[in-house]
Amino acid sequence: MPQYNILAQYVKDVSFESPHGPIALPGRGTDTSKDNLAVDFDATARQRTDREFEVVLRVHANFTHDERSIWLLEMTYAGFVQFLEDAPREAQQELLLIDIPGLLFPFMRQLVAEITQTGGYPPLYLHPVDFRTLYEDRIVTESPETATS
Repeated sequence: MPQYNILAQYVKDVSFESPHGPIALPGRGTDTSKDNLAVDFDATARQRTDREFEVVLRVHANFTHDERSIWLLEMTYAGFVQFLEDAPREAQQELLLIDIPGLLFPFMRQLVAEITQTGGYPPLYLHPVDFRTLYEDRIVTESPETATS
């Protein structure tokens, strides 16, 4: 396995909106059978220099009640990674799209929970993500060269 350092991790972008919040606040007697939470997640990596890459995690979560958006959260969380030695492209890809996202994910997950709770709702704890399956699915649908573009 190639040696690497995570030089930084940071929120690149975050947005939380609550256009119809009051109807879904706890204790309002709303029918929870009309609640729906949709979460989309993605991880990518982009080369910055010969040995430096930016790994980006994106989440889009939309909570609706009776087909009306109650809250919407979008976050882009990133890590800046530097390889300390030259490494085969395949080993880099696996680190950048499996291992490093796994290291960054708990920090993003905590921020998502804090933002939704601060927004006046129960915290959203993202389910664990199987980054290996996400990577393998990407390799099937894309060429290996474009997986870390």
